[in-house]
Amino acid sequence: MTDTKVSFAETLAIKVGRFLRKEYPNIAFASITGVACQALSKDSAIGLLDADSAPQLSRWQKIFRHSRRRFMGVLWFSNEARSATHSKWMLEVYGDQDVAFLTGVAERLAQEFDASVHLKLVSESARYETSPSDDDK
Repeated sequence: MTDTKVSFAETLAIKVGRFLRKEYPNIAFASITGVACQALSKDSAIGLLDADSAPQLSRWQKIFRHSRRRFMGVLWFSNEARSATHSKWMLEVYGDQDVAFLTGVAERLAQEFDASVHLKLVSESARYETSPSDDDK
């Protein structure tokens, strides 16, 4: 009889994303360019959208316009140029208005995952969610 061993692991992006979904339901996920995504995967970063920031559009406005959420920043788990590693993460913040909120999120992440999280304001003004069709323009 052979002794079969089975193990299971989640990628860091999935593990952190699941934690964020549970603790911060007002955070939605995006790619590093701001394109919204539902499913997390083996990525070196997670884009963070403010799920509550999209303006309410009338039924007619929705036909002609896509309501875009604020793209708060990108949480990097691995990126040499950004000095991000498995235990030292970089949270790039887009816009002054999200610094305080994301500082609190970073503190919770550091505590929960025993990692250091460095916040870096990379844009004074807010950025907004993009869509794949934006590349066609």
